[in-house]
Amino acid sequence: MLYEVNDEQPLLNRIEVDIVDVGGDSIEDSHVLDFNLRMGFDASTVDDLDTQAVLLPYIDPILFGDSASSFQTNIVVPEDWLDGYTDGDYRVDLRAIDIWGNETSLSIHAVPEPAHVGAILALVVLFWSARRRDCPNRGGRPVCR
Repeated sequence: MLYEVNDEQPLLNRIEVDIVDVGGDSIEDSHVLDFNLRMGFDASTVDDLDTQAVLLPYIDPILFGDSASSFQTNIVVPEDWLDGYTDGDYRVDLRAIDIWGNETSLSIHAVPEPAHVGAILALVVLFWSARRRDCPNRGGRPVCR
């Protein structure tokens, strides 16, 4: 999932990822990464923070320049973490929450084979874009920049 927020909005603070059994609606596995509450990562030493844990869901910030009007962060759900939940009996629920508690979410039903999960989670979710960009129409399709 691509989390995008304009440069005047609060930043991402927490992600919550659940693997849900669709038939019983029970949570089979979950992970929370919260920076204010220091959950989901080992902050006991600086050395532990230097190497990002990539076996559980994590964030991967995208570099931006001085002229950027938005900040972007990939929220990554590793293939290995989804192993065993790759048939239509499960869904992945992902929530991204800013420092004020504002939330956006994405649910993916019928989780495919792990090799394809990354492509599906790359769906773009725009989170409170206060700026509107013009999208010129080229060949019958809007082209946004």
